[in-house]
Parts: sequence; C-alpha cells; structure tokens
Amino acid sequence: MNIVGIVQSRVGSQRLPKKCFSLIRGEPLVGVIISRLLESGYITGVSIAATDREEDRELDPVASGYGCKCYHGSENDIVDRLYNAGLQSKADMIVRVWGDCPLVDSRLIDRYIDASLRDDADFTSNISPRSIPAGLNVEIYKMSALKRILDETKDEFYRKYPRNYILDKNDFKVCNINIDSSLTGINLCVDYTEDLAFVNKIFLEFKKNNYKFHMEDLEKLFKKNKKLMCDRQGLKRNIEYSDELEKRQKRGKL
Repeated sequence: MNIVGIVQSRVGSQRLPKKCFSLIRGEPLVGVIISRLLESGYITGVSIAATDREEDRELDPVASGYGCKCYHGSENDIVDRLYNAGLQSKADMIVRVWGDCPLVDSRLIDRYIDASLRDDADFTSNISPRSIPAGLNVEIYKMSALKRILDETKDEFYRKYPRNYILDKNDFKVCNINIDSSLTGINLCVDYTEDLAFVNKIFLEFKKNNYKFHMEDLEKLFKKNKKLMCDRQGLKRNIEYSDELEKRQKRGKL
C-alpha cells in the first residue's frame, strides 16, 4: 500500500500573498508541512498539488529541495488535481493536507491511516463532525474513490469539494475519527499575517525539542497559557466554502 501525502498549495493566495513561501522557523511554510508529513510512519512520500498557473512554477524548486514532486493541475477541479498528483506518485491512497496547516500532526495522521486501513475505507476524516481544531484536519482518500468521483460527476461544486460528493452519495465506505480534544473549536490555520506570527510563536515554544510536537503538546501549552487559546477562538475559516454551500442550498442543489 503506497500512501502519499498531498499538500494542496498555490502561490496566488488572496489574504496572505505568497503564503506558501512565508517563513516559519526559517523555512517556507509549505516546506514545514512537507517535513511534518514525512514524520508519519505510513507516508512514503509527499507531493505538492499546485495549479497550472505560471506563478505556481515557483513551487517546483521548493518541492525538489525537499525531495518531493510537484503536480500542476486545474485550479478549481480539485478532484482532478488530487487524483493526478497521486497518480504521478503511484499512490494507492492519499492524505490530503491544505497549504495553510503548518501544525499538521503526523501522529494524528497515523491514527487516521490506521483506522482507514482497518475499515478498508474509501474516505477517512475527522470533520464530520469536527473533533479537533482546524489546522490539524486531514482527509484520506483511496485513489479508487477519487477516480470514481471523476467518472461519475462533472458538477463543479463536487469536483471542488470531493468530501461533499462522498458524504452525499451514501454508498462510499466512510470512516470518521472522533478525538476528544480541549482544542476543539479553535483555529490553527494560517490565513493572515497575524496567524503567521502566532504559528511562529508556537514553533519557538518547541525549539528545544527540535520543533517536534504533537496535539497533546499543544493542549498542554494552551492549558498553561489561556490567552493563546482565547486568541484563536471564534476565527472564521473556509469562508469561500461556506458561501458556495449556502448558494447551492438556496438553489436547491443540496
């Protein structure tokens, strides 16, 4: 079973321009994500799934520097982009991580992969319902599930948000991981300059550990420093997704 981490990233971020190159612990944000994914005991390699815009060619040398591949595909057809990035790496299963999640936790990922393999699931996540903070979430897809979506629908919404297609169809084998965490409801993603400053502060807390830490370590840190948690509560994420979902519901598509 070849399990590949796919970092969905692009240069043309709106809220924080060229976010993928923003420095965390002296490394580009996308590189930090790659390094943390490679700490997984299951993931055999990592690929960046970028868009086919010319500006995203800037990601190629970064990927190469971390020993990774970079696939360039459709900006809005995420299913096609994820599938072909996985195909390029000869994956049987992919672990999808977003390019705004530098705190992604390899230990959590291995728990998800364990469950996915045990249940022989087409799709595994921890967000239906969400039980851990945004920024630590991942989605695991069998390549056969992504191929099925490509074959079965051309709906732009579903091709952009494959999770919705799988959950709406009800005949995929789905595994959802519920984890009891004191951090549920907070946002650990990087969308703005202040988020980047916050994440750099987090990494500095673990400098003595060579920047290696997991969700349990974050829980202890936030318990000790209540202000850190307060600063991250109630922050909105995935505004574009929420808007598109609302429009679709009004049109009676869902």
